[in-house]
Amino acid sequence: MSLTDHYWLQPVGQELYWKDLNFYDNDFSDELVSSAVNYYYSRRVKWQRE
Repeated sequence: MSLTDHYWLQPVGQELYWKDLNFYDNDFSDELVSSAVNYYYSRRVKWQRE
């Protein structure tokens, strides 16, 4: 998710609400940012090796 996202997805069966997740009203979590960055780069490195 980013500040420019106009839509978002959630798993079926989970009750998540935009008001609880959006970054306009809620702070960024350092752990969330770190996880997202690590995931992005790990996928990118794996793709380049294949």
